[in-house]
Amino acid sequence: MQDKTLRTLAKALGLGTAAFGIVPFFWPRYFSRLSGLADPAEPTTEAAYRSVGARDLAIGLGLWSAAAHGGKYAPWVLARLICDTLDTVAALLAIRRGERDPRFLGLTGMAAGAAAFGAWLWSQARAKPTQ
Repeated sequence: MQDKTLRTLAKALGLGTAAFGIVPFFWPRYFSRLSGLADPAEPTTEAAYRSVGARDLAIGLGLWSAAAHGGKYAPWVLARLICDTLDTVAALLAIRRGERDPRFLGLTGMAAGAAAFGAWLWSQARAKPTQ
């Protein structure tokens, strides 16, 4: 695949990741309702949601910047892939314990889809020496 196409996909993944991170960071209660997670009534739960948002904002903006400015973006894609894979595993463990909220199942599907896309993009990007 052409470098320009891969960079465009990496930029899109970065911006999408950053956009996703905005909601839990700035509006953790809305994020919990939207995704079927527990209400962040406790300050520590709210902090955990904000941390997830901060992680996604940081990785997303780093990925976008590397891809947009000609830098090596494959390590950023790998970081995103690892996070999405571990998010999927964590969600599957909750499902194994009985969680069936359709919103949570949707969130799990989003994480799994992002992990699959990230795995494909990383395999393509790491094959290019400039990535």
